[in-house]
Amino acid sequence: MGRKRYAFVGTWKDFGGHGEGIYVYELDPETGDMKETDHLRGFRNNSILSISPDKRRLYATIEDKNYQDQWGAGGGVLALAFDAEKGKLSVLNERSALGACTSYISADPAGQYVLITNHGSGLDVITRVVPDGTGGYKIVNEYDDSTLVLFRLCGDGSIGEVCDLHKHEGKGGLKVRGQMCSHLHSVNFDPSGQWVLVCDKGCDRIYVYRMNREKGILEPSPRTVVHTRPGTAPRHLEFHPYAPYCFVNHETASAVTSYYFDAGTGTLREADYQPMIPMDLSVKAELIGDTYGSPADIHVHPGGQFLYSSQRSSYHTGQGTDCIAVFRIDPENGRLERTSIAVMEGPCPRGFAIEPDGRFLYVGNQYLDTICRYRIDPVTGGLTDRQTVAHAATPTCIRIVDI
Repeated sequence: MGRKRYAFVGTWKDFGGHGEGIYVYELDPETGDMKETDHLRGFRNNSILSISPDKRRLYATIEDKNYQDQWGAGGGVLALAFDAEKGKLSVLNERSALGACTSYISADPAGQYVLITNHGSGLDVITRVVPDGTGGYKIVNEYDDSTLVLFRLCGDGSIGEVCDLHKHEGKGGLKVRGQMCSHLHSVNFDPSGQWVLVCDKGCDRIYVYRMNREKGILEPSPRTVVHTRPGTAPRHLEFHPYAPYCFVNHETASAVTSYYFDAGTGTLREADYQPMIPMDLSVKAELIGDTYGSPADIHVHPGGQFLYSSQRSSYHTGQGTDCIAVFRIDPENGRLERTSIAVMEGPCPRGFAIEPDGRFLYVGNQYLDTICRYRIDPVTGGLTDRQTVAHAATPTCIRIVDI
């Protein structure tokens, strides 16, 4: 079998969507065109996908609150085998995610583990009536637990038992929507597989854990809890392909941060902070997300010279810009320069991906059921020549791989 290029597309069924399962497309490396080879049905809310290092397995979240139709059972995690010759997926197994609304999944670069984060609903408030200490009573509002869960992988790539779990708590420093409790969003292994970085958009924090492979646990360190700017809600994180930097977008701030990452100590140091779009600086921090929109996905160009972050107009107010912001990266100091803003064809450009050659960017328009291809200008990084190349019901995530 010669080299083939595939795109996997996750979808949403709930939360205003009507998608089902995961699509597979074969990509033409020359033209960038997409041809559907499979549509695995029978699963809902496979909102984030991760490809195994051997490219033979695909792992997906089941972003749910009622796993397998059991009320209050939370979310799930799904393991799939991929036949690259036929372009087909088959189910290996699925497991409970031990948390509600499973928000992210990352496959270990060494092929031993899978990590997931559970966002917790944050909206379904549990009302408890408790003594107030003075002979009266008071109401306490509680929310779903936000958890980080480590699974060991079996020899066939299926998901084994849970070997570590961490519950996170806290709240944001400002009265920003969605920051009344911890909401773990993304989790990423660093390129060495030694460190795990977790974005908590509910608490304005990034946690860094050491991966202890011998014991199969994540070891926290108090000095590697990074506090982001108040009210910014760190969401997704991406590492630079060769320079010692990673980049985070902020769901309620319409901004991105560049961090220097010390791979020896697992520490982060802010290198730059830039807004994704021009904005009125007099707008209060707690209103930025509802005014300008919410960043979703973030990726670095394979060549390392450009950074891209997608943004959706506000779900709550309808205000803001549906776009992808383009930044030039200085690999010497991690500084960012916004060079262009590509306005999308419709609302909610959520997940996107850049193919390995760095010539095309593919974005899923969540509420238009389309996948659009953009040509990347090799000099400026700008996005041009938009073409609708596929249709998928409520696309939320795109992952591309050469096999």
